[in-house]
Amino acid sequence: MDAWHLYDELLREIERDEAALRLKKLTAEFLSSKLGKRLAPSQQDQNRQLDESKDQLEPRRKTLIQFVQDVIPSFGRDEFSVGDVYDRLATLDGYTASDSPKSRITTVLARLTERGELVQTFRGGGNVPNRYRNPNAFAPASAASPNLAS
Repeated sequence: MDAWHLYDELLREIERDEAALRLKKLTAEFLSSKLGKRLAPSQQDQNRQLDESKDQLEPRRKTLIQFVQDVIPSFGRDEFSVGDVYDRLATLDGYTASDSPKSRITTVLARLTERGELVQTFRGGGNVPNRYRNPNAFAPASAASPNLAS
């Protein structure tokens, strides 16, 4: 067999493969259009079941910001640092310390400071942490009302 005959045979094989591929594509399009219409009601049933199952799920777990916001009032008007928040978080139910390293807590405190929920009283650096205070905390009763009796 010479090269021209081999070339012609390969061209015919390619044409047959292309025709088979076109037939497969047309069949797939036809089946998806027909089956898609028939499957639509059952798809709606599946979506309804998913919606019902979402209602039965447990409530979402708290975020780190929510945990930190729960801890901040416990400091009152005292200053606190990331380490203090980290230690208090460890005492909360539902919180695991391995979920949030101190760097994430630092980010949360910075975000709360930007929102005005905290005031940064000392800017740390290196080994010294930033210090924060809750401006919305109430002063203890003894400090809030000075002694008027003289």
